Amino acid sequence: LAQRSSWMSLVKSITSFSGDLFSMTAPPFILSPVSLAEFPAYWNERPELFAAIADGKTPEARAEAVLLWFLSTLK
Repeated sequence: LAQRSSWMSLVKSITSFSGDLFSMTAPPFILSPVSLAEFPAYWNERPELFAAIADGKTPEARAEAVLLWFLSTLK
């Protein structure tokens, strides 16, 4: 119920705003809980997997190592 009233408040403020919409800021409930600046930190949580990419003897082995490393970075 609180989220719905927050949405309604946002819609009302957008419809009644008389200026440049790009100067408005988003309310906190719309913003992501994780900053985009934090994502690169996930990429090095498993440095041994990242380093293992170069150890692949074939392009297929390296591609598989990249996939394994990438999947390990997903939260």
